[in-house]
Amino acid sequence: MSLLCVRFLHSLLVDQTDQPTNAPETEDFEDEQHLVARLVHLIQAESPDEQFLLLNNARKILGAGGKIRIKYTLAPIVFELYKLILRFVQLKDEENWEAKIRKMFMCAMGTIGALITTAEMSELPLKLYLEGAMVADKVPLSDSASIVYEFISKAMSVFEDELSESRERLNALSLITGTMLEIGNLPSENWLTLVGQIVIAASAKMFKKADQTQTMCTVVSLYWKGQTAESNGPVRNGEKVVEVLKKATKIASQCLEPIVQQQLFIKIIDTLLYYYEDNCLEITEDMLVELLSRTKDNAVQLDVSAEADALEKHLAMTLQHIKRFKEKRPELAERLQL
Repeated sequence: MSLLCVRFLHSLLVDQTDQPTNAPETEDFEDEQHLVARLVHLIQAESPDEQFLLLNNARKILGAGGKIRIKYTLAPIVFELYKLILRFVQLKDEENWEAKIRKMFMCAMGTIGALITTAEMSELPLKLYLEGAMVADKVPLSDSASIVYEFISKAMSVFEDELSESRERLNALSLITGTMLEIGNLPSENWLTLVGQIVIAASAKMFKKADQTQTMCTVVSLYWKGQTAESNGPVRNGEKVVEVLKKATKIASQCLEPIVQQQLFIKIIDTLLYYYEDNCLEITEDMLVELLSRTKDNAVQLDVSAEADALEKHLAMTLQHIKRFKEKRPELAERLQL
């Protein structure tokens, strides 16, 4: 019935010969396409197999709508496919179960690809690829890890090839990092490859040094909280944590504005303390002592301002936190003369 509705609404789905030339630029057009997109979520069949057929047919019909329309209408197809895949997980005893799920993933991936090549979109496809990776990570396919890897790799390709603005890239890195923290079934080799790419991307020279430092303080969590198929829990790679934070410190040291450098040093101190308190044994008191000493030297050079006052208060709160922590790690408080 829903598919019949889709065909009935043909005038909303493809360009008409008598439509105004500026139709795609009007608010009415946008409202109509949002309604069509909502219609996708009404497609319901009695069985999962029939549901997939309906979604696949709807995808073909909507995909013929052109680059303007599919910006609105194809993403719901992908989300409905993901819902169907998770529903299929409960039907493992069905004949050709794995083959059916692979076809659904292929359909989803092809639909996302159309948003890139035809609709010339980037941020939405990246998010859909990441969502696909998280769905694949929950599906007990014999090769689910390779599907997860492909989805993440495609998201990284969008990041590298389709995003040009620094802010877009920073937001994308945050999303990719969050997704990598959610998945846990990638083999170590594949996981390390992807995380290495993410860390390199975080320190890209196209970013301002402040953004590089902030982003590296975020992605470093992958080496501590991330999980692989073999890790049986978080990887807890303290050596890599220290390596990334030392690089972040080096980048922060190259900032010429004292106030920005002070902000970054305090950010790194907070990050170091977090992992230090979480028993990252590779982080030493010397690292904290050195950075705290540099913040004290920097504080003398800062002009009087509300921003400088805020940093001073933040640093004071950090020192108070260390004092409260001294009962657990008295050697740190002693080294810092607190």
